[in-house]
Amino acid sequence: MIDAVLQATPLFWPGTLVSVIAGLLCRRSLGRRLGSTPLTAFFLVLSLGGIITLTLLPDLRDQYLDSVRYAEPDWATNWHIPRPAELATANQESLNVALFVPLGAVITRIRPWTRALVLAAGAAVLPFGIETVQHAAPWLLRAPDAQDIASNLLGLVLGLTAFSVLSVLSVLVRLLLPSAGGGRKSRTVSAPRAKRLVPALPEHHRLPVPTPPTGAGSARPELLTPRRGPWPEDV
Repeated sequence: MIDAVLQATPLFWPGTLVSVIAGLLCRRSLGRRLGSTPLTAFFLVLSLGGIITLTLLPDLRDQYLDSVRYAEPDWATNWHIPRPAELATANQESLNVALFVPLGAVITRIRPWTRALVLAAGAAVLPFGIETVQHAAPWLLRAPDAQDIASNLLGLVLGLTAFSVLSVLSVLVRLLLPSAGGGRKSRTVSAPRAKRLVPALPEHHRLPVPTPPTGAGSARPELLTPRRGPWPEDV
């Protein structure tokens, strides 16, 4: 089934290459706009590029012109939710489901959640837009089908749900399990840093250290009685 899909999409590898190059070029700027990492932005572009490549690029095999000449838009309206038995084998329904799972998984890595919800809503509209374009452009030689919309939406929901659950479980594990060092590490300040945190006093504000008198009448009263302010010799 996968070989048949690749044969029906001769532009699969060029489209994948363009998606990879586009993801590498805009991963940093897109990551900043989405509030995510460059790797997440790269996979977002790659997943969208894969969807466009497999659904909207024309079939350029032999007798393309003759096929376009007699192509007529025909929209199949019958649909059903794919059953587990259908998803266990490689067929059109399972491939359409798998096509949107990476997109749902990437959306769960977007922060804040409000932005992720907006992207999820846009991803839910995407299957309807794809089938509408296929119906409006018969020269693509794509057959619009309501079953494809149902399969794509199921794949999107599976990707969103599975990776959201994994994200919540990872947070719970970090909160409940102690770290490898035996709990939270206490934050200590090293001696050089602690020394930097103490501001140095000006020279005229420092108190002199009293020295014991060496003989009778040789003691200096100003040294025995510390007082603030500048000393006469410092003025």
